[in-house]
Amino acid sequence: MIKTKKEYLRNMFHLLNDVRNRGVTACGAAASLLFLVEKAGAKPDELAGALAASKSTVSSIIDSLESAGLASRDRPRGGDARTRTYKPTAAGIRLVRKWIPPE
Repeated sequence: MIKTKKEYLRNMFHLLNDVRNRGVTACGAAASLLFLVEKAGAKPDELAGALAASKSTVSSIIDSLESAGLASRDRPRGGDARTRTYKPTAAGIRLVRKWIPPE
């Protein structure tokens, strides 16, 4: 369990480095992955709100995380892309939990 802000920030730095080492250099990628681990099934507008970013920025970040095998998009039934959600993969969850344990 993380006990201090300093420890949390240090662990976030390590998470950021691990995400970058997987080839994901998009700004906000580590924060996005952490958000998805905490709230699997997030809609694009939820993630955009959490990051204070546009939906197109979020889409680019998810593209990067998806290419690295850390996140995926749930494809909606019926083809309505507005109802898609994002979730972390097992590899994404393991990477986050390596540095940020659940509370």
